[in-house]
Amino acid sequence: MKNKRFGCVPVVFSGLMTLGVVTFFRACNIGEDGMWMNCHYAQMEVFYTGLVLTALSVAAIFIKNPRIRLIIRIAGIIAAVTAVVIPGNITGLCMMENMRCHTLMRPFVTVFGIFAAVSTALDIVISRQKTGKENMA
Repeated sequence: MKNKRFGCVPVVFSGLMTLGVVTFFRACNIGEDGMWMNCHYAQMEVFYTGLVLTALSVAAIFIKNPRIRLIIRIAGIIAAVTAVVIPGNITGLCMMENMRCHTLMRPFVTVFGIFAAVSTALDIVISRQKTGKENMA
């Protein structure tokens, strides 16, 4: 039961990252010329990656097969790392370092993406230890 409760931690981190990137920690607003800046597209890529990460985290709680659950968790770690590297690396941000995308969105995504990846990795370790103990009995 403790393992299932800890499995909810990645759901919380990924869900907060997904919601935060389109609310309080969003990228820059639309430009004066009516065009979106690159950071808007980075924000949307993080949002959709976060949706996938959240879905994977939820699925890992309910899947019974340990091998499939392991694959889902590994995919979740990959999705979390992908979300971290999107802003500024895969998709560029604004040219000025004092814009919202640099000062709010990117650090927020980095912190919550790393938390989601680490908590998913810990969930793998905890479930492997639990599985090992059950196999010994």
